[in-house]
Amino acid sequence: MMQFAVKYRNYPRFCTLVKFAASTVYCLCHDMMQRSSPLHFDSQLDLMVLEAYGGGGIFCLTADRLPGTPDSDVTSNRRATFVRSYIEEYSCVPPPLFIIIISIIQVTVYVYYSMEMNEWSANGPTPIKSPLIYNPHRRYEAWRFLSYQFIHIGLYHILFNILMQLILGVPLEMVHKWYRVGVVYSVGVIAGSLGSSLSDPRTYLAGASGGVYALIAAHLATVVLNYAEMDYGWLRLLILSVFGVTDFSVAVYERYSRPGGGTPISYSAHLAGAFVGLTLGVVVLRNLVVTRCERVLRWISFCFCLAFFIVAVGVNVLATDYYPVQKYN
Repeated sequence: MMQFAVKYRNYPRFCTLVKFAASTVYCLCHDMMQRSSPLHFDSQLDLMVLEAYGGGGIFCLTADRLPGTPDSDVTSNRRATFVRSYIEEYSCVPPPLFIIIISIIQVTVYVYYSMEMNEWSANGPTPIKSPLIYNPHRRYEAWRFLSYQFIHIGLYHILFNILMQLILGVPLEMVHKWYRVGVVYSVGVIAGSLGSSLSDPRTYLAGASGGVYALIAAHLATVVLNYAEMDYGWLRLLILSVFGVTDFSVAVYERYSRPGGGTPISYSAHLAGAFVGLTLGVVVLRNLVVTRCERVLRWISFCFCLAFFIVAVGVNVLATDYYPVQKYN
């Protein structure tokens, strides 16, 4: 005879029983449709635990041990999840169009300025008079803190950013939907310009590196949140970490190895974008199974992200002597 344990908090007993019945029916149907899974829900199940995760009412039916299940499938520190798996969350509904549309706009703007300035090269053109580029002499034009993402300096610059944000962004959108990824990407772009304005107050800024690094860090955030639901989560962490550290190291090297007349690279935009991508990603991106520690982590991440913007915006607004004289003509 099966033994059931129901863990609930602040729910009337009737509602708890209804939710238990609904979850049980769901798992039975889910099992019949997905018999290819190495773990099955059947009459031999000895112990099931119904757990309610988070305020969103996500219910997950889990098993501590199934007869005949290999030891490799049931570890001492993790129970097998029947209802949700990260790989099952990939979907093209709604279509992942945000990063694709942003990329098309960026390419269009680059082609426009290349034709206007009649320059096609690996390091140009540099549309320094564009109303889109971040101009330290026109910080009062607040849209520049976001619109600089549409300006790229050279073919290498735009090709690298477009390729990386498509590789990183589209899979994220397929799981977390376009609006969540759009928030992380756009806020990462703004964080990049704010971070650059703090460390390099007299430097122009162009490119979508802040958004790209926000996507890299967002992948780290989703691995942290959904590690137990992922296959080879450690491999994802390793690949993303190696790539991020390598690319950032190249940016730092190019910044300090360029000759005096070269255009400096503001690597602080990379750092700021990554910081916001990680902290905001923990808050915004989907968490398939919410634990108490992850709730605390979300609040801590939100506070760090908010503190960064308060400090960065405050310095830009109040520390006027720190920045170049504004040009209003």
